[in-house]
Amino acid sequence: MKKDKMDKQIINLILQMATEINRMETNMLRMDSVIKGYSQLQRSIKRMKAYMASCGFEIVEMTGKPYNMGIIADVEFITDDSLKQGEQYIKTVNRPQVNYKGVMIQKANIIVAQNL
Repeated sequence: MKKDKMDKQIINLILQMATEINRMETNMLRMDSVIKGYSQLQRSIKRMKAYMASCGFEIVEMTGKPYNMGIIADVEFITDDSLKQGEQYIKTVNRPQVNYKGVMIQKANIIVAQNL
């Protein structure tokens, strides 16, 4: 197999792994932490992220953070009247931002809750 093709396949594998980690974390936010297996799943995710980091990859944490217009992402806005006027935050990350050695290699797809 050619090196270029293998490099692309490895990058695709990492990006898919990041998406699956994001999906697991999103599901865990909806789970009660006393459910059997919750702690083990949490530790597994931590190990996967640590391994990715040791290889130079980073999944950027965005869920629950304030939204600002400078974020490079595919964004969908939803209205949330329970927020203070003018408030915006990242409610859901559908596809995580992934950086490699500090450079974005995958743009995030996020849902932003706002009350404007």
